[in-house]
Amino acid sequence: MWVVNAEGHLLYTSAEVEQDRPAIDAALLEKLGRNETVINAKRQGKIDYYDVWVPLQMPAGVSSPGV
Repeated sequence: MWVVNAEGHLLYTSAEVEQDRPAIDAALLEKLGRNETVINAKRQGKIDYYDVWVPLQMPAGVSSPGV
């Protein structure tokens, strides 16, 4: 699990090996800013992996997509 801020920088990860994860790209941030859920599929060998980005409901006045 990841939590990123409005700039796409990692605030929290449930996996220590991802502490240095780069910021997410602008296109993904734009979709999340429109409250769209984004699913990215990846295949490694015979296994499919999915990244599911879900915007969180933020308190009034907070502009972060909160993902």
